[in-house]
Amino acid sequence: MDTLKINAMILALECGALSKDAAVEWADELILKQDEPDEALFDISVSKNVYDAISALKNFGHHPNKHEVTKEAFSLFYEALKSDKATYERVTRQVYDMAFTEYLPNTDVSSQMMCFWDELHDAKLGIYGDTNEVKSEFLRFLRQNGS
Repeated sequence: MDTLKINAMILALECGALSKDAAVEWADELILKQDEPDEALFDISVSKNVYDAISALKNFGHHPNKHEVTKEAFSLFYEALKSDKATYERVTRQVYDMAFTEYLPNTDVSSQMMCFWDELHDAKLGIYGDTNEVKSEFLRFLRQNGS
């Protein structure tokens, strides 16, 4: 199994950048293609909610390169935001939380990852900045640091 993709999917599911239905479709496709599908794929296929899908995906294990997982997740975040399938609030919060973990696209961007959630919040409250500018900067950041 592609643990890189699976671990990125988990991060995307956690913030709404990937839907449970998309994870189910992915699992169903693999089930149909494989002669002996992994049991965890069936668990994803019948998951009742996003938390069940995440739990089943975690059964595949961790990818050893967290930087690559983050880059893949950033690409999923970018696509979900561009197609209005996710909210900036949830995705910027996920990126903020990731800044305090090993999930970084590279070691130089953790401080940048922390700023978007706060900047978006401040702009929405009218304290400082423009929400559209923050969103554009965030998309640029995801595109530059994604895979």
